[in-house]
Amino acid sequence: MPIMRTDALFYSIFQQFPQLFFELIGRDYSDAQNYQFVTEELKEISLTLDGLLIPQADYEHNPLYFIEVQFQKKQNFYPRLFAEIFTYLYQKEVTLPWQAVVIFPTKNIEVEPSGAYQELMESNRVIHIYIDEIINNFQQNSELDLFRLFQSPLEETKTIAKNLIKREYAWLGDESKQKNWVRLIETIIVYKYPKLTRKEIEMLFGLAELKDTKVYQEAFQEGQIEGYQQGMQQGMQQGLQQGMQQGMQQEIIKTIELGLELKFGSAGNRLLPEIMLIKDVGLLNRIRASIKGAENINEIRLIYA
Repeated sequence: MPIMRTDALFYSIFQQFPQLFFELIGRDYSDAQNYQFVTEELKEISLTLDGLLIPQADYEHNPLYFIEVQFQKKQNFYPRLFAEIFTYLYQKEVTLPWQAVVIFPTKNIEVEPSGAYQELMESNRVIHIYIDEIINNFQQNSELDLFRLFQSPLEETKTIAKNLIKREYAWLGDESKQKNWVRLIETIIVYKYPKLTRKEIEMLFGLAELKDTKVYQEAFQEGQIEGYQQGMQQGMQQGLQQGMQQGMQQEIIKTIELGLELKFGSAGNRLLPEIMLIKDVGLLNRIRASIKGAENINEIRLIYA
């Protein structure tokens, strides 16, 4: 599978559509309405919890979910994860029950921790999700087909993407969520196939046909899909090569906004008021380029502060 920011995309999925998280772990998707997705930076240590689902005030008997996506082998994955969890529980004085949901593409990516963590690993505190195993158990033609996009070959990806876009899901509700659903599918495709041009993506994945639908036309008129495609492809991958100074500045900021949201979730939004004041296109491009490798938002702030 091509290299892509898979963890950030998963967090974006669960932030926008938490119903999919609950279906993934075998719970009823209606539980999503009782939770809020957040990103937390832990005080005094350089650790960030990228995905938490916190139960609403009226549902405090429900567990708190720590979500961690790991698509590359990492020796200290579990020690770091448990350090983050227990630091959060201590700092926030949490009294709720909790579970950690760890998502790997395959089991061979997982590095088993030392015996110091054995009891935690064997308890029901940790839920292990292996995408390649569970997608075979998914009911095809469901919204969970979205996760097939991460590992499917090109021809299968084309079919899945077209079906996901054309299908209607009751839980998506209003048209705003339907537009976000389309944008999310496009985001995964752009990240998965970064060398494809916008026209090639439209032709391969049936996006040209999609333009005839009401949802796409409204999103296009509002500049949501157009801005996304131009920003992600020209800004994140190729850089903005033309246009006047003001137009370039706006497009790069739009790209930075998307990048920060995908990488850091809601925490990334804290930088936007500062970045929007920057007029230097060169500096904006350096900020944009730094997002992929940054460990936290403070690393990005150091570039322009």
